[in-house]
Amino acid sequence: MDKKGLETQMLKTIGGLIIGVLVVVALISIIYIIIPKSSNEGAEVPIFYYKTLVNKISELNVNEVKEFPFFSTEDYALVGFGKGLNEVSSLNEACGKMDLDGVIIKPSSCNGNACLCICEIESGLISLGGDLIVKCYTEKSLCKEFREDVVGGLICNYYLYYDATEKIKNLEVTRTPDKITIKTK
Repeated sequence: MDKKGLETQMLKTIGGLIIGVLVVVALISIIYIIIPKSSNEGAEVPIFYYKTLVNKISELNVNEVKEFPFFSTEDYALVGFGKGLNEVSSLNEACGKMDLDGVIIKPSSCNGNACLCICEIESGLISLGGDLIVKCYTEKSLCKEFREDVVGGLICNYYLYYDATEKIKNLEVTRTPDKITIKTK
């Protein structure tokens, strides 16, 4: 084989290697797009919004009203408990009404105080038309204690927000001397 033939053969080999690498990268990209992500991958986003929300509420002055963005997934619900409330069992439309399976138990981490929690949802039956099972006592659930009752309105002693659409919603938060009122906008 002469020098020109050797160069041609090397160029064909290098060209083949480049095309092979591009095909592998394209296949990996397609597989990544096709295979659905597990529901746990998005779990950290609602936790981030929850932590930001409780920090912003803590910074609110008395008689101040502000709106804050909140993002949730089908895996979490935002639940506020008043001081004297140990569980949420009967729901009021104004405070956040969902079809619940059982009651929402106030976690012991609230220490008998009012608190705002992001609670894990057992969502296995939701797609089949089943009711929500809200679990505020799991390892993934978080709660923040407040001096004021955390409620959804004047006639409410709790607040409940669940949205599986995975869209950012605004929450209007009002802090008074004895209540933190949260309304979904």
